[in-house]
Amino acid sequence: MTIITLVITLFLGTVAADPPAVAEQPKLRVGDRMVETGPILPLFDGDSLRAWKGDPKFWSVEDGAIVGRSTADNPCTTTTYLHHAGTFADFELEFEIKLEGAGSNSGMQYRSTPAGPNVTDGHDLSGYQADFDINHRYSGILYETRGRGIAVNRGESIRFKPDGTRVEIAPRRPDPELRKKLQAVDADQKSKGWHQYRIVAFGPRLEHWIDGERMALIEDQSPQAASKGILALQVHQGAPMTVRVRNIRIRELAIPEAGEISTD
Repeated sequence: MTIITLVITLFLGTVAADPPAVAEQPKLRVGDRMVETGPILPLFDGDSLRAWKGDPKFWSVEDGAIVGRSTADNPCTTTTYLHHAGTFADFELEFEIKLEGAGSNSGMQYRSTPAGPNVTDGHDLSGYQADFDINHRYSGILYETRGRGIAVNRGESIRFKPDGTRVEIAPRRPDPELRKKLQAVDADQKSKGWHQYRIVAFGPRLEHWIDGERMALIEDQSPQAASKGILALQVHQGAPMTVRVRNIRIRELAIPEAGEISTD
């Protein structure tokens, strides 16, 4: 046997002995649990509103971002929404958002339900909203559209019990401290006003994160709790404003068959 033949034989034997590596399922920590995740899926192609539906008077695409805009000539007299076609239950959602215009107010609806074509402008809905406004009075709170309104303020960690009462499950983080961090991103020349928003919905546990800081933690065991629904972006009624959202991506989470979800 030649040396070349020996090397080839040894190489083939090694390949046959070692099975191909199987990629490990990615995981995400939610509370004290590591949960399995699906692949990261883009929800916006950067060029069109494919899979999104709203009033074309207010929604368009510019420079790789979804844009919601109201003006003095085209005012938004009824809060309007841009719906995504998908229905999601347990997920991690990330996107970038930037607002322009004094008093501008927006947010991402999730686990939401369309109200129907005969309600307000036909794009109304109900459900959870991760709020965001230019003055950061509401940025990061949990607002429940057509429900509990402002349900959890920024910095709070709240459990809604089955009887609807709310209890604090962790000390509240100082709101001025969180607001200062948001304002620092506004002033940063690198960010140019773009904020990184992250929403985690895992069973009854909801988390709102902005720019790497957890803004609100909720465990919703109330009768009003939503387990699944659509996503939607908002242009709030009122003064002229521009909402820009880009890099929208989601990965779905797998809930373990048994066990409690940590609330720390």
